[in-house]
Amino acid sequence: MAAHTVVVTGSTRGVGFGLVSAFLERGCNVVVHGRSKAADAAAKLGFPERVLAFDGDVTDAGSVRALWDTAEQRFGRVDVWVNNAGSGGALVPVAQLPLETCSSVVATNLTGCVLGTRVALEGMLRLGGGQIFNMEGFGSNPHIKRTGMAVYGATKCAVRYFTQSVSREVKGSTVKVGTLSPGIVVTQMLVGQFDGAPAAQWERSRRFYNKVADTVETVAPYLAERVLANEKNGAAIAWIQPAADAGAHRVTVSGWPGAVRGAAAAEDAVAARRCYSRGASSSFSHWRSASLSSTPAASSFWVRRSTVGCTPPCFSWSAK
Repeated sequence: MAAHTVVVTGSTRGVGFGLVSAFLERGCNVVVHGRSKAADAAAKLGFPERVLAFDGDVTDAGSVRALWDTAEQRFGRVDVWVNNAGSGGALVPVAQLPLETCSSVVATNLTGCVLGTRVALEGMLRLGGGQIFNMEGFGSNPHIKRTGMAVYGATKCAVRYFTQSVSREVKGSTVKVGTLSPGIVVTQMLVGQFDGAPAAQWERSRRFYNKVADTVETVAPYLAERVLANEKNGAAIAWIQPAADAGAHRVTVSGWPGAVRGAAAAEDAVAARRCYSRGASSSFSHWRSASLSSTPAASSFWVRRSTVGCTPPCFSWSAK
């Protein structure tokens, strides 16, 4: 069986580079793409016979088509196409965001996604099938808002709508279209939001992300494995799974904050055993807080599965 060929746009760094690394480790041919220096990023991966570098602009239709053509010519086909290229900007209100930044964020995040999907869909239908995944981000859930994320969030909300619509259009065909959601990941784009921000704002944000963010090395392999195993059109592959995920269990701790440590440790062990009893092959790494009361009342937490290995219970709880 021939190796899968995977194209990931915007893959010279961050989550994109993590994805091409993970796909390569799983036997795939990969195409490293970026506005510039794709060859430098590709060289870090090794395996030159299975890695192709391409410099291009996802906002230019001709460049996106050339990316497909080059990949097909080199490897014979493209099995997976991930529209990952993205742009952010400073975390400031719209009135303070430069017009050039507004334009580039919309062009990269939305236009790039549309063009990539259009080109890949045409090629995959011609060659007999494949999978297209579009990257979600803050704003994909339209009910969550944050000051300074209006433009970026609007593009990600639109990406979800676009992806779900195209998924309906290809139903019954040989092409599957879905989304990837990496959660909060420490990348240059995340940190770059705070360029020029007051030191106090950055310090608060740094403490927050140290608690909730994951690393590329943790998230990318998880996503890559599920992409390769996927058989569903309209799949929404997410690192932080919703509550209905088979590996997620609500842990309720009463008497906050005094009883948190002891009660949580006991509940963790129970939740972990339940997960394993349901056939989970992965292990737990850490927790996500669903609601944390500051008063002596019940507080609820979600615990979830992870590909990071540890022996349950292995959670770090605090009563701060």
